[in-house]
Amino acid sequence: MKIVRRIGVPPSSRGSTSGANCPDLFELSDGNFAVIGTEATEALERELPADASRADYERIV
Repeated sequence: MKIVRRIGVPPSSRGSTSGANCPDLFELSDGNFAVIGTEATEALERELPADASRADYERIV
């Protein structure tokens, strides 16, 4: 599996200069996505639309 492309602009273009707050999103070669961000499953799970779900091993970021 490899990173194919970044979705959006780099964190530095959004004003992140320290690396302490740089969420990022990448498309992977297998069609999945990789997310760099803060884990928020517990806070957001009940907010998912009715047609969305996640497996036990997946997290909302």
